[in-house]
Amino acid sequence: FFNMDKVYQVKLDVDDFIAKNTDKYEIISSFQDQINHITADTYQSTVQYIKNNSEVLFKNKESSLIFFNCLYHFSLYNYKQLELILDLAIEFSGEMRNNGLTDIDFIAICSYFINSLNYLFYKKLISIESIIQHSYQNKILFINFYPEIEQYDPEYANMRSELLFNDFDQENEELRNFFKLIKSNPQEHIENRNKNYHPSKLHKSIREDDIETFQELLSQNNYTVNHKIEHSYYERTSTCDRNVSLIQIAAVYGSIKVFKFLWMQNDIILDDN
Repeated sequence: FFNMDKVYQVKLDVDDFIAKNTDKYEIISSFQDQINHITADTYQSTVQYIKNNSEVLFKNKESSLIFFNCLYHFSLYNYKQLELILDLAIEFSGEMRNNGLTDIDFIAICSYFINSLNYLFYKKLISIESIIQHSYQNKILFINFYPEIEQYDPEYANMRSELLFNDFDQENEELRNFFKLIKSNPQEHIENRNKNYHPSKLHKSIREDDIETFQELLSQNNYTVNHKIEHSYYERTSTCDRNVSLIQIAAVYGSIKVFKFLWMQNDIILDDN
């Protein structure tokens, strides 16, 4: 049975808390809306908004964690503007660090979206020492930053490499191949990692909605309109399928010209998703 007096008191406490923090929630809500719709043209006005409300957004460590979590969250879903959104983290890194946030906090929050770490490392917000510290328990983190880890601490890199996979790791065959690729050409890996997009020229033509190049590549390589592009760890978008159809890529990136061309093909296959 419920104690209605206690339920009513809890409601009063919640209502009182919300009333006292209305301004805070409005500021955070407005901040989230701005980063969700950020463009190069609006970047500076967003910076100014954050500065004007720094007492709320950087009040303490908790508020700084919320600030960075918002940036991480929207860089995941507003992936076309990933760099602009994470530039805000770099812009206000001093304020966050003053509240006690460390590289480890940034890495822990971003560990499930490696593309965000690619950019933050490229912009020197996080150090290789911190990545090494976190890579003991994170396989993909170690593999992705292996060239720098191997250069910084070759003994650890060799030891971790030997223990990275075991005979029962069947599900990690794709990861094994990725690691082999990195070790065979570390410089190319770093370049692809910094680009933070699928390295395929065909994929690039779709996401840029370059219909002329797209059609040329289809013809030159004898690809069908139902060709699928293999998964890449460099690609910043996630889909239900590991290997993605051309029309799915066009849909995800909002590439209207390429999508329209594919949609009109009589033999196009449309998956359930």
